Amino acid sequence: MFNKFILSVCSLALLVGCKKDNNNSPIDNGDTGLTGSFFLETSVKNGDQHRSGASYLQLITNPSGVIDNKKAEQVGLSSGRCAYGNEVYVFDVAPSPDSKKAVTKYRYNPAANTFAKDGVLEISSASDIAFNLVKASDTKAYMPLFFSGTVWIINPQTMQKTGEIDISSYAHQGNTPKPGYGIVRDGYFYLPLNQINDQWMPYDDYQQSDVLVINTTTDKVESLISEKTTGLAFPSLQMEEGMVFQNESHDIYVACAGYFGYNPANTKCGFICIPNGSKDFDTARSWDISTTAIEGLGYKPTSIYNCWYIGGGKALAYVAVGELIDPKNLMTSKNAVAVLIDLNARSIKKIDDIEPSSQEAISLRPADGYYLIGNSSASKRGFYRYDSSTGKATFAFATEGLPNFIHQFKK
Repeated sequence: MFNKFILSVCSLALLVGCKKDNNNSPIDNGDTGLTGSFFLETSVKNGDQHRSGASYLQLITNPSGVIDNKKAEQVGLSSGRCAYGNEVYVFDVAPSPDSKKAVTKYRYNPAANTFAKDGVLEISSASDIAFNLVKASDTKAYMPLFFSGTVWIINPQTMQKTGEIDISSYAHQGNTPKPGYGIVRDGYFYLPLNQINDQWMPYDDYQQSDVLVINTTTDKVESLISEKTTGLAFPSLQMEEGMVFQNESHDIYVACAGYFGYNPANTKCGFICIPNGSKDFDTARSWDISTTAIEGLGYKPTSIYNCWYIGGGKALAYVAVGELIDPKNLMTSKNAVAVLIDLNARSIKKIDDIEPSSQEAISLRPADGYYLIGNSSASKRGFYRYDSSTGKATFAFATEGLPNFIHQFKK
């Protein structure tokens, strides 16, 4: 089963790409201006069709130049992660041979500038995996399991499981709706359901987006809401927090990936919205961005790989461009384009000075008053610093491995 799963992931880049990138040498031409301490995850893959390899975790301070993995902790390839303040949760549960099937909590100590393990929660089923957890409070978080059709309730302080929610009955087929990344608003946990087949594609007979509405007091599913009007599918991604977000008015937006640009007959992708004060979709706010040309490029998007809301109705994003895909090298195709999306004006603009990246490096995170954009292009591999006030991007620092994730700690 794991081999089949890994091959499916190799087709879609949902975890980490499975074909060797031709950009193997980091380039030190950064101008960082970044200060403080950061959690960094990179990955390096082997040549066995990339069924093996490793991810690397480390604490870095005032990053510049080239960041290598000499002082990093090695974990299983394709490990997921999420961060809250000075806490980082690493999901070493991906289907790789050296996976520990556990979620490890790390804590940053600003006084000592150290980063250490602070608890472990084992996944009881050897065939299941988790990608994220979403906090409802300091002592309660929801952690969807991908294959069993359950959501674990855990105490993130003690790293103990305290409950479980069965969501298997909401699957379109099989026993799991394959949950994505959720968000908590006003006492409810909104959990998008990917509803995808074994090839990690939306079902052809199920062109819609589902979201479970779970009461955080009772831990009961109150409703399943579905956006069927636009045909947008694959709401949120399991490892990308920014694919579901709230704006200043507390409207929830969910980015939908669709078919990742691999289905020329269906390029639909975009955003759906659950307005503040409602527990259902407002289809008038749904937006299929595949009908909008990218300013500065001309092509139209065929998928959303990642996004991060930056305020004022705008979001940074990586979108797929079908015309840039190399059918012989899907994973290493430089077809992920960094853009600025204006949800209010419904416009998309390419960010100048950032070359198209492979799908393996699409991290988007705030840092130091700026935003850091991971990238693995034909010439660079590392992070750009984006200034939202000027719209300018500057290459900040390079990484030895693929730049999968970065998070700035609080001082």
